[in-house]
Amino acid sequence: MKVTCIENRLTSNQKLKLGIATENDFKYPFEIGETYTVLGITCQMGQTILEMPYFYIFPAPMCLFNIVDDRLSSYWKLRKRSEHGISFWPEEFYQEYFHDDLSDGVPEVVDIYKQVIKKLEEEFA
Repeated sequence: MKVTCIENRLTSNQKLKLGIATENDFKYPFEIGETYTVLGITCQMGQTILEMPYFYIFPAPMCLFNIVDDRLSSYWKLRKRSEHGISFWPEEFYQEYFHDDLSDGVPEVVDIYKQVIKKLEEEFA
């Protein structure tokens, strides 16, 4: 799946719908007009969050993007995350402490992350 960034800040209305404080003026680290490979999708309490490549896995609301390649990755596995949430992630992302270890820069996990990005980008080339 590939998406193009159409906005990198949420509107007040989008913040209200997503339950984000309206005074928060966070700028997402994506360039408007750039196309990105989606690493995974999380659906939680009616919200759709894309897992985007950055220095680590970066969640971003779907409303910031247009879908330009609607194929789902063959590497994604569906899992129930909570009573109200599911995720479509590569198997590697489900490893215990994967996200924490990636944020902490654990070399083996960073290597796995880079391999996942590579295979997803090759799949959608």
